[in-house]
Amino acid sequence: MKRRKTSSLYGDKIKDPLLHDRPFLRSEDLPEFRKFYTGSHLIDLLHDNENHLIVGRRGTGKTHLLGAFDEFIREECPVEFSVKISILEAVPRTPPTNILETVEFTTSKLGALMYDGFLKVLFKKLLDQATERTAAMIASGAVPGGDDKKFHKKANDILTDLLYAIEFGEAFEVEKKKKAVIRDKLGNTSAANGELSGSLSTSSAKLGIRGKIGKGSDEKHEEEHTTEINSILGINLFRVRSLILDLLEELRIDTLHILIDEWMELDKSIEKGSVQPKFAQYLKTTFCNDKKFSLKIATIWHRTNLYDQKDVSKSNGLQLRHDISRTVDLDTAFLTSDDEVFSFAKNILYKRLVYACDDVKEMYDKSTGEVRDIFVNELFDNIDNFKVFITASHGIPRDMMDLFNKCSLRIRRDFKNYCICHELIYSVSKAVYMADKRKNIDPDSTPQRLLVLINSYMESTGRRLFLVKNSQVKNSKSLAKLVDEELIHQTPSSVTPRSICDTHKCYLIDFGNYVDWVKTKQLDIATLLNESVLASFPDDFDQAYESYVLDVESIIKDRVFCPNQECGHIFLPSNPVYRKHKECPNCATEI
Repeated sequence: MKRRKTSSLYGDKIKDPLLHDRPFLRSEDLPEFRKFYTGSHLIDLLHDNENHLIVGRRGTGKTHLLGAFDEFIREECPVEFSVKISILEAVPRTPPTNILETVEFTTSKLGALMYDGFLKVLFKKLLDQATERTAAMIASGAVPGGDDKKFHKKANDILTDLLYAIEFGEAFEVEKKKKAVIRDKLGNTSAANGELSGSLSTSSAKLGIRGKIGKGSDEKHEEEHTTEINSILGINLFRVRSLILDLLEELRIDTLHILIDEWMELDKSIEKGSVQPKFAQYLKTTFCNDKKFSLKIATIWHRTNLYDQKDVSKSNGLQLRHDISRTVDLDTAFLTSDDEVFSFAKNILYKRLVYACDDVKEMYDKSTGEVRDIFVNELFDNIDNFKVFITASHGIPRDMMDLFNKCSLRIRRDFKNYCICHELIYSVSKAVYMADKRKNIDPDSTPQRLLVLINSYMESTGRRLFLVKNSQVKNSKSLAKLVDEELIHQTPSSVTPRSICDTHKCYLIDFGNYVDWVKTKQLDIATLLNESVLASFPDDFDQAYESYVLDVESIIKDRVFCPNQECGHIFLPSNPVYRKHKECPNCATEI
């Protein structure tokens, strides 16, 4: 632990509260969303009756933004409803097996099953708000026509019809059969003389319709026809849509905001194909093209497939720019300049700490609406240490709070005598990478081989920054896995040079991995101080960018990886040492 160089005014006041009430790491654990949210302008951006897509990496605040928007509607918009639903609430716990079924059939079945679950969750949450709204309108005398009983009954009838429409659905006819039975006047029955049937066979509800049609041509016989109709019960989405509109009209609600979190979880129940376009098509059928409905969907961009583009005439889903707009990108929303990153990180940390420690409020300047720099000095001793802290967390709020907790525990929350210095941040970042992040990758998997390749690139070039062609980014699940586990971090396109932003994606190797490499090579640790959360590009980058490109597909296929984790050497299978002895050339040289 390194002692601070400047004296502390609030160290003792901060220590005791943090020992008993740690700052919240996950937005889901917050007692309130809006109070802790940094970026209220994004709430204003979402507040209309359009459909919005919110994207961002894990931990960037998608759930927090939806929660803050939900609270804003409930607290300040009396003629609007907001229903927040996580896909995890709608996904069945035991999805049906897809053995011996085609991919198309499986995605269609799962999509319908998940959407049924989604509608059931929606109804329960809508019921709660409708009940509160009904009681409030009666109590305030705002009932249309002044007849409270009639108003209450009508609202209740609509809700009851909506419940039946979602829980039981309607009978959809799939097969018809018509049978003729001839009886003579003595009561004897002859064989049936005709049958007409439809096509579909399924488990169904049977509705029998019987009746005398008339006499046969022979007056000694009577002909009786029986018609059987086979039908299945299913949800009529147009009926659901109509009933919800009726409810909003009766309750005098202008807009229903439907907030959907964890969208990418839809495809975790299926090995092949994507459920997302089918689910999105159901959403479109039910809630699009009416000013009373607004969808807000939060997801991770590279794992999002809203629209099936394989066949335009048969495509399902929500089309960007037509049905829905990509309005908020939390990967770039606060990361356009170093000053903005600095202010964003300072405000996040302040809002989380002030909940645990009321004395922190003294470090907020009400006249300017900004957190004073003394707040940074109390925790980090100087601005440079704080900048390293931001860089190490890659600008991700959840990682920022996790890093703060781990670092403050190392100094036992004693900010009077110690601070979170850059050396402490290096040590904790390295430990998080070595002990946590690397453990999330299967040692025998393709993502692990790709990580070895990336480390080899860092070894040979000394760089954290590398590029991958767009076509390979789209098809590489291994690359997506490393991004999800935060072993690499995609750089926003907005800060990528124009010459390559349309053809390549830019990535930064995890800070903890880079620290480990620098220390292992016994390089000048001062080089780490020059790192920033925003990628920096050399002046000659336009001419030299090809040396930054990693071929994540062909290199993995055409190269051999040394099984020794410490070596990590990558070589061609044609290497004579490998061909003769099946040994790694690098390991063989050392032997």
